[in-house]
Amino acid sequence: MRIAVFEDDPKFAAWLESIIRRHTHHPTAINTGTAGELIRWIKRAADPVLYLLDIESDGKTTGFQIARHITEQQSSSLVIFITAYPHKILSNPVFKTKAFSIILKSTPTLEQEIITTIALAKQVFQAKCLYVHMGKSETLYIPHEQICYVEAVKGTNKVCIHCTDGQYVIRATLKSLQEQLTPFGFVRCHKSIIVNRANIRKRDKSNMILTFHNGASCPYSYLMQGGLNELGNHDIQ
Repeated sequence: MRIAVFEDDPKFAAWLESIIRRHTHHPTAINTGTAGELIRWIKRAADPVLYLLDIESDGKTTGFQIARHITEQQSSSLVIFITAYPHKILSNPVFKTKAFSIILKSTPTLEQEIITTIALAKQVFQAKCLYVHMGKSETLYIPHEQICYVEAVKGTNKVCIHCTDGQYVIRATLKSLQEQLTPFGFVRCHKSIIVNRANIRKRDKSNMILTFHNGASCPYSYLMQGGLNELGNHDIQ
């Protein structure tokens, strides 16, 4: 897991670096207080990254604006805001939709908060979880291996996540979840459905139906079946 830091206080940035080195056993991928430098780095970064962002800087660009760049460039990355100004961050709509967590610099257990949050983010990356923000302080985490398919609920702005052991109906767009899931083997097989190829047991080409290991099934579209062509022996006529 690569970690990037945006912090314009050199002493605090160095302190963060020391914590990250001690508890992850490697340095940050980038540690800078210059927004332009970090944004250029974001555009080049390929794999998901954990970002620790201060919301203030000595320039015009804020941590919120950087978070928007991260969302546009790296949908699978995570953002942690670290700030001394909770009133600013809680009133900003970016926090509600883009942040994995928030850490206050004034907390008496700051070091432990940082260590714990980084450890949780590492678990999310390693477990390959879908994460959806449900509100100001609630996030839903579902391991990818448990997801069979995700379906847009017709006539609403909700989706239904069909898992091996149940379902979740949440307020989200299919497009936003597809951006998270595509790097992990999920494909769009229908205008309203994303499927986890790893959980497909068979494909019925005659009836255009996919069946999953738990017995659930969903339709797929002839025009969108390209991503299913690697199923091989799972196909049936």
